[in-house]
Amino acid sequence: MLLPWFDEPDGAPQLHDHISLLMHGWWTQRFNWLEVSDEHKQTYTGAHQLAVIENRLLCASQ
Repeated sequence: MLLPWFDEPDGAPQLHDHISLLMHGWWTQRFNWLEVSDEHKQTYTGAHQLAVIENRLLCASQ
């Protein structure tokens, strides 16, 4: 199955954002967000932000 965002020039960031949404959905379904400690929320959010920054830098360097 060909995924539509592969055809777009800026497909990599969109693909990453799509994966992030999927992972966020998985995270919130797997763990009740209200029961996750603040420390774990910060770790998850920080890791996600780093991944977005890393992805954008990678795309910009190509």
